[in-house]
Amino acid sequence: MAAALLSLLRWAFVVLAALLSAGADAQNSQCPTECSCQGFLVDCSNRRLRHIPTRLPSWVQILELQSNQISTIPEDAFSGLDNLQQLDLSNNQLRILNASVFRDLKGLRELKIDHNHLTEFLNVGAFSPNLTVLSLQHNQISSLPAGVLSNFTSLRQLYLSHNKISSILPGTFPSGLPLYTLDLNNNKISGLTKGCFDNLTNLETLRLNKNRISRIPPKMFKLPSLKSLELNRNRIKKIEGLSFHGLESLQVLRLRRNHISTLMDGSFWGLSNIQHLQMDGNNLTSITKGWLYGLSKLQQLTLSRNAIRNIESEGWEFCQELWHLDLSHNQLIAIENGAFSRLSKLQLLDLSNNKICDIAEGAFHGLSSLQTLELKSNEISWAIEDMNGAFSGLRALNKLNLDRNHIKSIAKRAFSGLDGLRKLDLTDNDISSIQPDAFAGLKLLEELRMNSSNLICDCQLKWLPRFLKESGFGNTVDAKCSHPEELRGINILQVKDFTCDDQPKPTITTHPKTTTALRGDNVTLLCAVTSIAASPMHFAWKHDNKVIDNADIENYATMSDGNIVMEYTSILKLWNVDDSTEGRYQCVISNHFGPLYSNKAKLTVHVFPKFTNPPQDFTARADGTAKLQCAAIGQPAPQIAWQKDGGTDFPAARERRMHMMPEDDFFFIVKVKTSDMGVYTCTATNDAGTITANATLTVLETPTFVRPLEDTETMEGETTVLECLAAGSPQPSVSWKKDGDEVPKTNRHFLTASNQLLIIMHTEPGDAGRYECEMSNTVGTKRESASLTVVPVMVVIAKILCGLLHAEFRVFLMQGVNPTQVLASEGVAQESTTTGIIIISVVCCVVGTSLVWVIIIYRTRGNKEEYSQTNTDETNLPPDMPGSNFRLSQEGVDGGVQDPAAQHGHQPPHPGPQRLQHPSATNSLGRRVDGGNEAVSVEVPCSRYPPRLRSAAIFPSDAPETQLSPLTQHEQALAEHSGNSITSIPLPEDVANSQGDVNQNTTHSPLRTFRPIHSPNGDENAPQLEKSVERYHHPSGSSGSSSSPEERRRHHHRSRDRLVPDLYHRAEPPGSDDMDVESEAQTYSSSLSSNSSQGLPRFPKDVQSEFNPPPSPLTRSRSSPIAAVAPSHHSPVYRYPYQQHSSSSQSQYNNPTEAFPSSKSLILTMNNHRIGRDVTL
Repeated sequence: MAAALLSLLRWAFVVLAALLSAGADAQNSQCPTECSCQGFLVDCSNRRLRHIPTRLPSWVQILELQSNQISTIPEDAFSGLDNLQQLDLSNNQLRILNASVFRDLKGLRELKIDHNHLTEFLNVGAFSPNLTVLSLQHNQISSLPAGVLSNFTSLRQLYLSHNKISSILPGTFPSGLPLYTLDLNNNKISGLTKGCFDNLTNLETLRLNKNRISRIPPKMFKLPSLKSLELNRNRIKKIEGLSFHGLESLQVLRLRRNHISTLMDGSFWGLSNIQHLQMDGNNLTSITKGWLYGLSKLQQLTLSRNAIRNIESEGWEFCQELWHLDLSHNQLIAIENGAFSRLSKLQLLDLSNNKICDIAEGAFHGLSSLQTLELKSNEISWAIEDMNGAFSGLRALNKLNLDRNHIKSIAKRAFSGLDGLRKLDLTDNDISSIQPDAFAGLKLLEELRMNSSNLICDCQLKWLPRFLKESGFGNTVDAKCSHPEELRGINILQVKDFTCDDQPKPTITTHPKTTTALRGDNVTLLCAVTSIAASPMHFAWKHDNKVIDNADIENYATMSDGNIVMEYTSILKLWNVDDSTEGRYQCVISNHFGPLYSNKAKLTVHVFPKFTNPPQDFTARADGTAKLQCAAIGQPAPQIAWQKDGGTDFPAARERRMHMMPEDDFFFIVKVKTSDMGVYTCTATNDAGTITANATLTVLETPTFVRPLEDTETMEGETTVLECLAAGSPQPSVSWKKDGDEVPKTNRHFLTASNQLLIIMHTEPGDAGRYECEMSNTVGTKRESASLTVVPVMVVIAKILCGLLHAEFRVFLMQGVNPTQVLASEGVAQESTTTGIIIISVVCCVVGTSLVWVIIIYRTRGNKEEYSQTNTDETNLPPDMPGSNFRLSQEGVDGGVQDPAAQHGHQPPHPGPQRLQHPSATNSLGRRVDGGNEAVSVEVPCSRYPPRLRSAAIFPSDAPETQLSPLTQHEQALAEHSGNSITSIPLPEDVANSQGDVNQNTTHSPLRTFRPIHSPNGDENAPQLEKSVERYHHPSGSSGSSSSPEERRRHHHRSRDRLVPDLYHRAEPPGSDDMDVESEAQTYSSSLSSNSSQGLPRFPKDVQSEFNPPPSPLTRSRSSPIAAVAPSHHSPVYRYPYQQHSSSSQSQYNNPTEAFPSSKSLILTMNNHRIGRDVTL
């Protein structure tokens, strides 16, 4: 059965073979005589045909007519060839070809008409709808008309290279064209129009090599399927950012042999899938991460034959998938530390044919996967000769090529860290010495190539032949001796005796020294060696491991030790050093037998600080933000420090309103206040020196009233002072208006203290009205007004009479005595029938007496005003008053009154407050108040001045008590002699210096005084009203001991005349509804009776704790509950307020203004005579 089947199959194969043979014979019989046929192929190429062969068989599928001399093709040349699929007409003489020639080729798929002379594009799409490949290369086609490809519905590949096409216009490639490959190489395209390729959505390969393209516009391409783009050998000089955006599928980009010198940041952004980037043969000078941004999948980067000199330390941050990097044939001089630290997957690094002479320690750290390192044709001899571990970190390296690197010696640890090295190439290096065991760490070394004929075959090289023989490198290492002379030219493997009789290499005796210099200085570095060899010596200096070209070097040599040893000295001169000169310097000495390296000396260049952003004056509004700036450069970098007004106290810093960033040149002050104003000093300091610069911060503040204007009431004829204290920045200007009009300018109206005080002398009823103060500066304007009321004299006199009558009866009640008892003590009969008459008579006497005294006081004051002389000038306000930057200085005529104590020769009594002894304490009616003959000692505050020389003052009533000083002994004596005493008053420094009793640290505020001056003889023309302002300060001179007694006495009086108590007030008795007179009288009477044994009146505890004098209803002040003492016929009464009060005394008069509504004037009396002018505040 099996045999039958086998026989059947044999007959079947025979029949099939016969049929095929018959078909072949039939085809051969139809094959043109000019061609050869094989299967479905008709080959008519290279037959020098001038015409298309006739009678072509219909079965032909591949027709080759290339390399003939066909110049024309008849329209029916291909008729009947319905099965033709491939037609090649290349390398003929076709110039004009009608597309209708191909009308019968419906099945044609591939058409090649290369290397002809066609000038127009052949539109065969209409006749061959199935055409997929069209090649028209090496013709003379100059353009692609719009729509010429619209009929190519199946075209996949279009080759138009080596034509004369100059431009590609939008619309050239119709929408829907299924083109995969487009070759436009070697044309004359000079520019790409945006959008010209947008319709080629299926395009995968685009070749534009060897054109004239000079620029690629950003977002030029929108080819989502493109995988390969070639732009080699164009004229591109710059790649702009986003130039290749829109090529998300691109994997290969070739930009070789252009003129690219600039790659902008983001040049390749959008190429998220690129794997191979070629940019060989351009003019790139550096590698930065900016233009590599976005190449996260790049695997191969070729940058050979550029001009790259620098590699940014973080340049490879976005290329961490790179495994092949070619940087050969560039101009790299140094490999800095960490230059390739991000390339952990790099396997091949080609750095050959550069000028590398410096490899920093750790330069190859991070290349954990590197297998091949090409370093041939560089100048890294020093890395092998004078460096340990230059290749550390390359654990996976198996091939290292150091061919042609001018290596003359190999250090012991030159190859440390290369544990996996298998191939080491040291050929074409003139090596003279190899330190022992230099290759001992290369345990896996399989191939060592080295050739040298300059070895010093001394005892230090004895180990090398044994190593070569044991490792099997004898065939790949060609090493011959050059020293000593008897071994010259002998292979080291043949040397048996290694001697150490001499050492031909030099020996360093003086190494260059580390130094520091300022910019602009000249620096000299010195290096000295000795040598016994006759070989010429060569000196070179390196700066940061780079040989210094054109250095100013001075070399000289001297003989020593019997002309056997030669000493060589090399001096490097550095002129006008700067930042670029700073670094490490090394001297390299070499002769025919090898180099020698000195220690590295560090040169540090300090640069004096220089402001790059000096502070500028700044003006800010209150509650705004101020910005001050300061930046400086120098070497080393200067430290910036700030001061305010010469100190380190910054109000804004204390209040956490100052903000400064550590790395910023500015600091800010938020919510600016006037306390922030001042001069801010910026200091820049480094080792070279210090510079400073100032800036003024000005704060603009809207004018404000320090105190609101208050309605004022004054007596006719008095002096009125209206205050309008202004605050603001800049200092506001002040103006006054009365009832809407300007204040009249008369000899009675004065403006002082920068118009902040309006003084009206001899106030008249016509001065009453509404006074408006307006203050303004560049920021704004504020206004306030107050009323001035002028009380007629007769009304005041009537009030005084009522007050005196009320006060006399109040004294009787407080002393527990009624008028009837007083009359009885004088022996007056107390018949009941005459009681009423007597009481009325007493009352009339009291009223009459009081009226006489009032008239006398008033006339005395009038006389003094009549002869007064007033000069108004600028006033100096106390420093604690806001806006008190004013000065007023007026001096009156010194009366020259001699101190009564000095006239009578009194010496100062014991220090401290004095007590005045009176025969008896009497009331205003001359009656005893204690009912007996015991003397009553009353301690009363009195003046430091003798009678008729008393001064009054106008300045803030809230002056601190620290301005009050105790009296000296001499002043107490003067006060006692005048019948007065006082506990403490302000003391000027000139008096303090003359008396020597006051602490030199005492400070005093400026005082504004109204001082009456009297002559000793009581001349009517002598009294004058004078205003003066003194600024008290500690004089720097002596106490005046060198002056005569008369000069010291006059100086003492002049100084005392400038002294005044604090703010005085005229005190009037309170109304009957202000206090319980009867209860107060009872309290006072009980205090007298309980202390009659001491002869002193007892005061309430809260009053005694603060004031020595007893309270008096006539001397209450608006500023303190108890402000003066009871009057007497021998002592003047001076009323001035105290600063601090006990809680009990304050509770007695909770509202002094209500208790004394008219206590707004100043009255000064001396021996019951008023000598000072009332001044309304």
